[in-house]
Formats: sequence, structure tokens, C-alpha cells
Amino acid sequence: MSILLKSSRGGHPYISTSFNASHLRAIPAWDAAETRRSQLSNGRSSAMASTNGSIDDAGRNIAREERSFITNGACYANKRAHWLNAVRESKTLANKIAKHLVRFGVVNLVFTLDDPSNLVNLDPMLHSAMDRFGLIAVTLSLESLAELIRLFDEENRAWQDRMDAGDAYVRKFSVFKQAFASATYELIILHPEHFLPCRSVLPVYSGPEDTPTFYQVASDGVLRQSPASAESPRLPPFLFNSSCRDREVDHLNPLLVAMAAQIKFRRYDRSGWPPLEEHTRLLMDKTTTLVNAIYWKPAGYPTPQPKAKTSPTKRGDWDDSDEGSRAEDEESEEETATPAPAGRKRSGQGVRTRSSRSKDTPVDEELMSDSSDEDEITMDRMFDMMSGPNDHELDEHDQAFLDSLWAQASGQATAV
Repeated sequence: MSILLKSSRGGHPYISTSFNASHLRAIPAWDAAETRRSQLSNGRSSAMASTNGSIDDAGRNIAREERSFITNGACYANKRAHWLNAVRESKTLANKIAKHLVRFGVVNLVFTLDDPSNLVNLDPMLHSAMDRFGLIAVTLSLESLAELIRLFDEENRAWQDRMDAGDAYVRKFSVFKQAFASATYELIILHPEHFLPCRSVLPVYSGPEDTPTFYQVASDGVLRQSPASAESPRLPPFLFNSSCRDREVDHLNPLLVAMAAQIKFRRYDRSGWPPLEEHTRLLMDKTTTLVNAIYWKPAGYPTPQPKAKTSPTKRGDWDDSDEGSRAEDEESEEETATPAPAGRKRSGQGVRTRSSRSKDTPVDEELMSDSSDEDEITMDRMFDMMSGPNDHELDEHDQAFLDSLWAQASGQATAV
């Protein structure tokens, strides 16, 4: 926000701002020292400096020095990106999604959507291109997809056999996890005319000297080495660099990457947009096969009975329109919590603020004992609960729907 200040130099007003840049914490790996911003020229603390007094990044979950996924670039301004997130950043839905991911056997028992296994650092441009505009997606390579599909097929057959024998069975996360370390990923361009236009390039860093290789969108819509042509080498599959994550449980979960990609593929296919290049199409199909295996249930599995709606609203039920998802926007990821709207409780009653992102309730502590949420969620509804690129500003129907959620949450808390 720009303001005019009186000048002591000649008496003429000059333009300044009430905000200052964020404090910068030290990054020893880069030989970067801590930097704290000075006060404004009038002696007051800036609005940004007062809200960003802490620079320890305690709530960020993943280190700033972790290299950017896809490009392997290092930059303090890289964005923390979720693969799966709840629409409108609803904590209620975030807990519901986490609970069902645990039931699918694809995450650890203490998983939340702010778990490091659901997070990566991304270049700001790629973060916006993927989450806000849906121009690109990341999925697993064909080799990694084939291995995970094989593991799921084996587990699903075991589940069916146990179901036929009348025995209980839970798919084992440890079985799928054995394929995580070697998983490789590929970048898919869904809208090549909008991504890197005018022969723009994307640098990808590799080797001990971090040598950049430049890639452009070729005539076939594929990212290829510059100068790009239909014969140029395409961007090869890439690994997740786990060197900044000591605990294996914090390493990237490729199943979450595949599920996030399938949301974008599903929306692309039903939109009637042009068919994509053959290898890209094969990646999309195999990703769908894997996600279908994740949501698979054995024959004879009990069909859940839908609950009666306690507070129906015009936008209160997720349908196939995929509206209302919110792209992750971390332009001010160090900001303090914003005040809860009038009539609502603070984060203790379920209001999710930026300062509470890393404080979602682990599934094994509360969600598994939540008897009010034992209904199963279909694949379509699960997709529409999770965030994607088709975001809209809150309108009166959105606000009415959110108000009903807060009313329900407050009522449940009062009853307890």
C-alpha cells in the first residue's frame, strides 16, 4: 500500500509504503546470513515486519533450502505447494480427506494434509501454473506407474480373497511404500499455448555444478530441450530430492502426486479440449488406472448408507461441477492468523488460518475415533473435496455454504 509522506528534504512529499519486505532467516547451506528489516523512515515498525517477526519457519514443515521439485532450482522465494488440499482450506474437509486417505491405506496413520509427504517446494511460476491456472500437472513415470499398479493389484486380490473368506483385511501402506524411494516423475503440459509462450524457456538444473539445461514447448505440445523441435529430447523423468528430509516418513508420497494429477486429467477429459501427444496420453491413462486401484473395493464390500443432510444449501453438496476449489496461494505464507469472521469461533472450533496449517489433528488421535463421520466417500466426491485449478472468488452462495459449515461445527462442539 503506497502512501505520501512529508519530506524533510525540500518540503516536497514523496511516495513510500507502510509495508516492508519480510525478514530473511539464515540458510547455512547457501552461506546466506539472517537479514532483519530496519524500521521505516518515520521510526515506526512496518506492517509486514510486525506480522513477520518470527523467521524460524517453524510452521512451514519443509526446509526453504530444499530444492525446487521439477527444476531442482534453489531460491528463497520458492513456494510450499500441497499436492492434495481441501477446498476453501476448510479444516473440516481437510480432516475428512486425511481420514479417508488413511482408510485407503495410502498414507501413514498420523497423516494430515500438512504432512511433509504431501508437500514440495516449487518455483513460483510453476506453482501458479499448476495450482492456479491448471496449465501443467505432474504424475509418475510409466515405469513407476507400472510398479505401483502391480503392488495395488496384488493387495487388492488379497483383499478380495479375504473378503470371500469372510475375514477382515486392510491394505498395507508398507507394501506400497517400498516403491516410493525409486519413484520417478514426469511433467505434463495440459495447455501448451499458455505455458511458456513466445519460445520462453524453463531452466532445469543438474550435476555437481548445477548446470542449467533449457527446455521449451515444442510443436507437439511437449517440453523439449532448447532449441525445441519435434525431434529434440523431451524433459526426462526426474527424482524427488529427499536430502533435506531426514525421516523416511517425510519423503514425498507418489500416490498423492498421482491422485492430484488425476483430478486435472479428469477435468481435462470432460472439457472436450484437444487430445494430447501419445506419450502424454499414455501417462494420463496409466495414472487413471492407478487411482482407480486406490479407490477399488472388493465385491461384497458393504455399501455405505448416505446420511440425511442436516443443513442443505444451494452449494452445500459437492457435485460433478468441480467448482469452489482454492489454489494454494502463499504470497504471505508467514502472515499471522487473520481474525475469524463475526460470529465464528477461532481455530479451536475448526477455523483454519495460515498460522494453524501445520496443526491439523493427526488421524490416529481424533479422526479414527470420530463416530460422526463413518460414511464412505466416493471417488467423485473425494475429487471434488480436494483442491484444483478451477477456483472462483467467494460469492453469496459460497458464503452461505461456509456459514452452514461453521454452524454445524459449533453445534457439534456444543453437544460434546
